[in-house]
Amino acid sequence: YQPLAAQKLHPKKEYAATLLRLDQALLKRQITDPSDPAYGAIRCRHCNVLHTRAAEAVYPFSTGYTINGDTALLQAAIRTGDWLLRQQEADGSWKETPEEWTGTTTDQLLMLLLAFDQLGDRLSREQQQSWKQGMDKAAAYLFAVMKPEFASINYVATTSATLAKAGLFFQNNAYLQKAEALARRTVAKMDEDGFINGEGGRSHKNKMGVDLGYNMEMSLWGLGLYARLTGDTLVNGYVRRALQNHLYFIYPDGSLDASWGIRS
Repeated sequence: YQPLAAQKLHPKKEYAATLLRLDQALLKRQITDPSDPAYGAIRCRHCNVLHTRAAEAVYPFSTGYTINGDTALLQAAIRTGDWLLRQQEADGSWKETPEEWTGTTTDQLLMLLLAFDQLGDRLSREQQQSWKQGMDKAAAYLFAVMKPEFASINYVATTSATLAKAGLFFQNNAYLQKAEALARRTVAKMDEDGFINGEGGRSHKNKMGVDLGYNMEMSLWGLGLYARLTGDTLVNGYVRRALQNHLYFIYPDGSLDASWGIRS
């Protein structure tokens, strides 16, 4: 394998090639025996746990299918989504196995919604109904619980995108309104340099502290996706200004210096 500079490829082609390699690595770890109760799960080679978060691969799988038309990736995506929906709690959440935390429901739901856009017409009628019911339950759960008092700020930012997508998908204005409220609360926690507070311990009922890595890998892209989905120019402006300062912490080789972050 040669890096982008050596291959002189267009970045999007390089990203696609990398995604497909990662898809193949995940596919090797998926349980594909229909007689296995865990059919569709992705087994962790390190700890042998069937992490529900691993099922976020439903979107990378479906995206891989859209890139090269490989039906193996299409079937992997469908198996993954079906398995994830079988793990859903009665209140609509997913536990972050082997832990009890349910805030990651926002990541799982967003990946299902995005994947459904790509493969919904390849699902059976029963599967379509199951996916839609499960996704709506998860959205209702996030609508009820998500706020900075419940979770670290990256979950709040991500949920602004998740509920925006769910609101458009289900034509539910309540989800869209909650998405806007979460996005506005998140940008209100930016300091003058564009760094978002809310990743560390609690003080006076509020989480404090900045983590550059979480800001970049979750919060800013979540806000950016929310802004793109809803046309919220105010939030989009905050994100673009914040990124200007975050970019100073990316080294020439592409790695990110998050060593000073509160989660480091």
